[in-house]
Amino acid sequence: MKILMLLPDPGIRGPMAGLGTHLAQAMRQQGAEVVIRRWSRHFDKESLLAKAAGRLTDICEIRQLLRHGAFDVLFVNTSHDRRALIRDLPLMAATRGLARRRVVQFHGSLCNELSGSGRHAFKVASRCLVRSSDAVLLLSSEECREWQTFEQRGRYRVVTNAYVHNQQLDCSGACESGPVEGRTPVILFVGRLTTAKGIFDLVDAAAMIQRAAACRLVFVGDGPDRRLLTEIVHHKRLGGSVAMLGHLSGPDLVTAYLAADIFALPSYSEGFPTVLAEAMDAGLPIVTTGIRGAVDRLVEGENALFVPPGRSDLLAEALARLLLDAGLRRHMAESNQEKVKEFAPEVVAREYMQILCDVLKTPARANIK
Repeated sequence: MKILMLLPDPGIRGPMAGLGTHLAQAMRQQGAEVVIRRWSRHFDKESLLAKAAGRLTDICEIRQLLRHGAFDVLFVNTSHDRRALIRDLPLMAATRGLARRRVVQFHGSLCNELSGSGRHAFKVASRCLVRSSDAVLLLSSEECREWQTFEQRGRYRVVTNAYVHNQQLDCSGACESGPVEGRTPVILFVGRLTTAKGIFDLVDAAAMIQRAAACRLVFVGDGPDRRLLTEIVHHKRLGGSVAMLGHLSGPDLVTAYLAADIFALPSYSEGFPTVLAEAMDAGLPIVTTGIRGAVDRLVEGENALFVPPGRSDLLAEALARLLLDAGLRRHMAESNQEKVKEFAPEVVAREYMQILCDVLKTPARANIK
C-alpha cells in the first residue's frame, strides 16, 4: 500500500505533526510505503497573503506527487473548523481522481455545531468535505454518531492516535502511595487556556476543596483566556495556591508531569487529546469530563474519574476524593501506565492499516455535486 500522508510542518505548535510522523513510521514497519508531505501553515504566524500563496504552492506540489506517484491513499490530517475547511476544500477539489482513495482524519471536531439552526456556510462546507472523502476518521464514537446524524452518506471510522512512551517519565513519583509528607499535592492541567477547556470550572473546584484537602493547582499552557483566568484567581484569593507556567515543551513539560499528583482536564469538547496519554504515561490518576474519546478508552475508577462538563461542584468532589484516597491514586496510576501501552504506534498502526485496506475494497466515492 502506498500512502501520501499530509501533515503540518513539524515546527508548528501542536501535536498533529508528531502524531502523524509516529504513525507513518509504524505503518512503514508493517509494509506500507508512506510519503509525508507538508500541508497547512508553514509558520505559527503567517500573513493572509503568505497563507494563500503557501497553500496554492502546496496544492500544486501535492498534485504533482499524486500524478506521478501512483498512490493508493491520500491521507489528510486536519482539524474541523472554519479555517481548516477553507484550506481543505480546495485541496479535495484539486486532487479528485489523482489517488485511488482519499481519507481525512479530524484531530478535533466541531460536530456539536452541526446540529440546530444557523452556521449554514460551515455546515455546507463540512458536508462537502465529507462527501468528497472516501472515509472520515474520528477520535471518538460520540463524534461518529453526531457526524452520521448530520450527513448519513459519509463513511466514518473511529481511530486512536498513536502515542510514543517518554522514557523521561519512567522516574515519575506519581505511582507512589501519594504526595510525600510535608508537601502540598499538585493538580495539573495541560492545554490551551480557553473556557471550552473547563479552566474556570477547575479554579472554582480548587476553591471549594481547599478546606477539605489542601492542594496546589498548576496550569501549563497559554491562550486567549489567560488574563481573565489570572483575574479570577486573584479575585478568589487563590494566588498562593495557583500557578500559571505558560506553554511548556520537552524537559520542562516532563518536569511538570513529574511534579504532579493528579491530572485534571474538565473540557467541554475533546476527541482524545495527547495530554491524557501523557498523563497516563506519567502514572497520574485522571479527572476529566465523561465525553468522547475519554469515555471510549478509559474506565471509570480504573483510569479516570468522570464528571459532567460545567459541573465545578462534582469536579471538586472527584478531585477531593483522589486527594484523600492514596490507595485509589495508586491503583489508577498503575492502571494508567499499563493502559497507555495500548496506544503504542505499532499497536495503533495495525488498526489504521486494516481500515485503509477496507476503504480500498469499497467503491470510490463520486464527488457529489
